[in-house]
Amino acid sequence: MMEASGRLVFYEDTLDEKLKESLIKEAVELQRDYLPDEIGDGIVFDGINDTFYLKGKEEIDGVRYYLLESQSKYDEIPNIVIDEDYTSLTMILSVALTNLKSFTERKLRYKLPYSTIITLKLTI
Repeated sequence: MMEASGRLVFYEDTLDEKLKESLIKEAVELQRDYLPDEIGDGIVFDGINDTFYLKGKEEIDGVRYYLLESQSKYDEIPNIVIDEDYTSLTMILSVALTNLKSFTERKLRYKLPYSTIITLKLTI
């Protein structure tokens, strides 16, 4: 069952996987017009054949972050943290680590002294 907000609930475990994927794709489009706390549960993401529920939320420096847990595969799928734009914290950290690696490689290439102070500010 899908609501106008895109909230998606699967009542049957025997639902065809292709149909499930199609419903998730449709729900993702609808959900991105709502904040996760407006949906509550039945939150979905492309590439993950499961729904998530809101386990917690926190506002930091004016940005809302949401802790989500898988509704049926909680033993298999780790909890995820997203911001209000549905960007996962994993993606944010991945970009930060890529930038840090690039900086480190440049530092070695230009033989900057090790006494150079590195300040990494991760705003979350």
